[in-house]
Amino acid sequence: HFSEEEFDWDRLEAHGDGVKYGALGAHAIISCEGAQSALGESKLEVTGFSAVKGEVIKVELAHDLGKECIHQGHFMIGEGGNRALVGATYAWDGFEEGPSALKR
Repeated sequence: HFSEEEFDWDRLEAHGDGVKYGALGAHAIISCEGAQSALGESKLEVTGFSAVKGEVIKVELAHDLGKECIHQGHFMIGEGGNRALVGATYAWDGFEEGPSALKR
Protein backbone atom coordinates (compact mmCIF):
# COMPACT_ATOMS: atom_id res chain seq x y z
CA HIS A 1 0.00 0.00 0.00
CA PHE A 2 1.35 3.43 -0.93
CA SER A 3 0.32 6.67 0.73
CA GLU A 4 1.94 9.95 -0.21
CA GLU A 5 1.99 11.94 3.00
CA GLU A 6 4.45 13.20 5.59
CA PHE A 7 5.05 10.47 8.16
CA ASP A 8 3.86 11.41 11.65
CA TRP A 9 5.82 9.40 14.22
CA ASP A 10 3.26 10.31 16.90
CA ARG A 11 0.62 8.27 15.01
CA LEU A 12 2.76 5.10 15.06
CA GLU A 13 1.59 2.47 17.56
CA ALA A 14 3.81 -0.43 18.64
CA HIS A 15 2.14 -3.80 19.23
CA GLY A 16 3.54 -7.18 20.26
CA ASP A 17 3.44 -8.47 16.69
CA GLY A 18 4.49 -5.29 14.88
CA VAL A 19 3.33 -1.73 14.38
CA LYS A 20 0.18 0.07 13.31
CA TYR A 21 -0.03 3.42 11.53
CA GLY A 22 -3.62 4.49 11.01
CA ALA A 23 -5.30 1.61 9.15
CA LEU A 24 -1.94 0.08 8.08
CA GLY A 25 -0.32 -2.77 9.96
CA ALA A 26 3.22 -4.10 9.49
CA HIS A 27 5.85 -6.26 11.13
CA ALA A 28 8.31 -3.36 11.14
CA ILE A 29 9.09 0.14 9.89
CA ILE A 30 12.10 0.87 7.68
CA SER A 31 13.26 4.38 8.49
CA CYS A 32 15.28 6.22 5.84
CA GLU A 33 16.25 9.15 8.04
CA GLY A 34 19.97 8.61 7.51
CA ALA A 35 22.34 10.81 9.46
CA GLN A 36 19.48 12.50 11.31
CA SER A 37 18.98 9.26 13.24
CA ALA A 38 22.61 9.09 14.33
CA LEU A 39 22.57 12.78 15.27
CA GLY A 40 19.64 12.23 17.65
CA GLU A 41 17.06 13.93 15.43
CA SER A 42 14.81 10.87 15.17
CA LYS A 43 11.86 9.63 17.21
CA LEU A 44 13.44 6.17 17.11
CA GLU A 45 16.04 4.91 19.55
CA VAL A 46 19.02 4.31 17.29
CA THR A 47 22.10 2.38 18.38
CA GLY A 48 25.09 0.94 16.62
CA PHE A 49 26.06 3.53 14.03
CA SER A 50 27.52 7.02 13.82
CA ALA A 51 27.05 9.71 11.24
CA VAL A 52 30.06 10.30 9.01
CA LYS A 53 30.62 13.30 6.77
CA GLY A 54 32.20 12.45 3.46
CA GLU A 55 33.09 14.36 0.35
CA VAL A 56 32.81 12.96 -3.16
CA ILE A 57 33.39 14.10 -6.70
CA LYS A 58 31.43 12.94 -9.73
CA VAL A 59 33.57 11.60 -12.56
CA GLU A 60 33.01 10.22 -16.05
CA LEU A 61 34.90 7.01 -16.84
CA ALA A 62 36.12 5.54 -20.11
CA HIS A 63 34.13 2.36 -19.30
CA ASP A 64 30.86 1.78 -17.47
CA LEU A 65 31.48 0.57 -13.91
CA GLY A 66 27.85 -0.47 -13.63
CA LYS A 67 26.68 -0.55 -10.03
CA GLU A 68 30.03 -1.79 -8.68
CA CYS A 69 31.53 -0.36 -5.51
CA ILE A 70 35.32 -0.43 -5.19
CA HIS A 71 36.77 0.26 -1.74
CA GLN A 72 40.53 0.23 -1.14
CA GLY A 73 41.25 3.16 1.14
CA HIS A 74 39.41 5.32 -1.37
CA PHE A 75 36.08 4.40 -2.88
CA MET A 76 34.39 4.50 -6.27
CA ILE A 77 30.68 3.82 -6.65
CA GLY A 78 29.32 3.27 -10.15
CA GLU A 79 26.17 5.18 -11.06
CA GLY A 80 25.78 3.62 -14.52
CA GLY A 81 26.33 5.25 -17.90
CA ASN A 82 30.11 5.72 -17.36
CA ARG A 83 29.43 7.91 -14.29
CA ALA A 84 30.80 7.26 -10.79
CA LEU A 85 31.25 8.88 -7.40
CA VAL A 86 34.80 8.94 -6.04
CA GLY A 87 35.73 9.75 -2.45
CA ALA A 88 38.60 9.46 -0.04
CA THR A 89 37.76 11.65 2.93
CA TYR A 90 35.48 11.33 5.89
CA ALA A 91 35.08 12.94 9.30
CA TRP A 92 33.18 12.00 12.42
CA ASP A 93 32.22 15.61 13.15
CA GLY A 94 31.79 18.95 11.39
CA PHE A 95 28.49 18.51 9.58
CA GLU A 96 28.42 22.07 8.26
CA GLU A 97 27.01 22.58 4.77
CA GLY A 98 29.20 22.28 1.70
CA PRO A 99 32.64 20.90 0.85
CA SER A 100 35.61 21.90 2.96
CA ALA A 101 38.33 24.06 1.41
CA LEU A 102 40.95 21.74 2.94
CA LYS A 103 39.77 18.64 1.02
CA ARG A 104 39.00 20.44 -2.25
